[in-house]
Amino acid sequence: MKPARYEIKWEKAEEKLAAHVGASPAHRHGHAAVALSPTEVLVYGGRSTSANCTDAWLLSLDSGAASDCEDENTQYSPVVQWSLIAAAHQDPRGVHRFHTMHAVGMTVYVFGNRFVADSSQTFLNPDHLEVLKFHFVKDARRLTWAPVRCAGLNTVSARCAHSSIVLDDGRIFIFGGQTADGSSYFNDIVIFDPATETVEHLPHALARPTPRSHAAIALVNGSPVVYGGLGPKSQSQSQQLKNKVTATVFANTYTYSLEPRTWIPLSPPRGEIEQELTYRAKHAMVSTGDDFVVFGGMARKGASSGFLSATTTRGQCTFANVEVSGVVPKPRNSGTFLQLTPLVLLCFGGSVGRSYDESVYVGSISSLTPPSVSALKRKRAISSDEPEVAAKRPATASRLSNDARPCPIVSASPDASGADAECLRDLLPVLEVHHYVNPPVVATNKDLMQKLREMEDAAKLSAVKLETVVQEKMALEIAHGKLEAKYEALQEQEAQGRKEVALARLLGMDDEARAKQENSQSTLSGSQEYRVTQADHDEVVTAHNTLRRKYDRLTKKTNALQAIVNAVRTAVASPLPSSRDGSPETNDDMDES
Repeated sequence: MKPARYEIKWEKAEEKLAAHVGASPAHRHGHAAVALSPTEVLVYGGRSTSANCTDAWLLSLDSGAASDCEDENTQYSPVVQWSLIAAAHQDPRGVHRFHTMHAVGMTVYVFGNRFVADSSQTFLNPDHLEVLKFHFVKDARRLTWAPVRCAGLNTVSARCAHSSIVLDDGRIFIFGGQTADGSSYFNDIVIFDPATETVEHLPHALARPTPRSHAAIALVNGSPVVYGGLGPKSQSQSQQLKNKVTATVFANTYTYSLEPRTWIPLSPPRGEIEQELTYRAKHAMVSTGDDFVVFGGMARKGASSGFLSATTTRGQCTFANVEVSGVVPKPRNSGTFLQLTPLVLLCFGGSVGRSYDESVYVGSISSLTPPSVSALKRKRAISSDEPEVAAKRPATASRLSNDARPCPIVSASPDASGADAECLRDLLPVLEVHHYVNPPVVATNKDLMQKLREMEDAAKLSAVKLETVVQEKMALEIAHGKLEAKYEALQEQEAQGRKEVALARLLGMDDEARAKQENSQSTLSGSQEYRVTQADHDEVVTAHNTLRRKYDRLTKKTNALQAIVNAVRTAVASPLPSSRDGSPETNDDMDES
């Protein structure tokens, strides 16, 4: 195993206000979580000890003051707060387990088939892959469910326990999975485009991995990387019964090249010990830009399922240990291991053995680099003064160098001042050791500050308009569905009426006999009830066309607002140009933005 390349300092978060009765919302596994912002995570679905979880929660993360810290090994004590989210138009017949979620603005797409509520091995819709969505209104703490109407899903098999990741172009890459009872596994690719809500199915990609589920996926250097997972049984039937083997745990790694569309198998690490450590399933992993970090999951008997990092270069995947310190979370299956920012990690949920860990852990990740000369001098000075005491002395924040100080979650507003500005200055050395993070530029020009605030206000206003349009669009989709159902019911009534008339003619009934029969029927089955007048038909068609035109206009308006929001966010997030003396430059390009 290679030397450690990354270090993670973990802290156990404190729950601010208990918004739940009984078990914590983290008491679940097989759920899905998506980061809405660096301090907000939406959690939905899964299963607890003895019940399915159909609720949704918002986890809000904040940083406590240094004086509130109870652990002397860390400087900041993270604080979390759980908020229950009300749901509208949610189908109570099915439950989500081992699904995935991805957010596009405040619209969240849920991938994976729902299980029948009272069954653990039956899908509610076993015909094809199920994709649902809901729109989240943060201020109202409310979400509204809606179906995703996509004809391309009819060719994709129903599944759960798949892997998915958002590509650089905004599309969602889905791989693998299994059936409800685990009798079949998949190794096909599904690419979903949320902009058009269309699906591209790639069942025959070259050099495909072995069919598998519960694999982990991350975007490394712009390409999806799949690692580990569970697959079909590889032993004979007699060996399976003897050893009670239900599935095969994989240790191999694949990367998918988008151009050309082909899988590239990466050579496994050499050595038997390394192989034992790298067998994983039901684990999670996050990308660090050029590498990825793995945590938890099922491992071979006797092997640890702790933290590992891996580098994919020249067709090989080389694993290394990860140095961890602080209050480290225990290895777990089907939990959440999420990257909030390039420097901040979040871990909660999942099954730890036969129990659950209801705590929330926040980690600060940094790359291990050779210490500077000043750091070595400080280390020698501390070790020379009372070496026995120094060896037992805890590594508190006051004794940590800037390179090793944990990264707090702060508000990096353009007009940061006081404690926030000081905290940003302290963070600069930590940010510089990550080659994939641009160090923040603190603007001092008042005109530039005012422009940044105006751009942020415009972005917020556009986001509010976009949210209103999306709600109107979803309301139109619901009304459109009701009209379609009414139209189909009218067509069925008309067809039923035609069948009865044809049967009467076939039996040779004359007009007088048929009139007597119609007069003798009840109001619900009378001749006027099953006939659909031209006026009814024209009314439904007119309403449908009106809603369709309004829906198209709202779609265009939504796309325009989304483009404005993305442009403003890009302008706000981009670093300001700096002159040679370090001060921001002003030019015509900034004025035009």
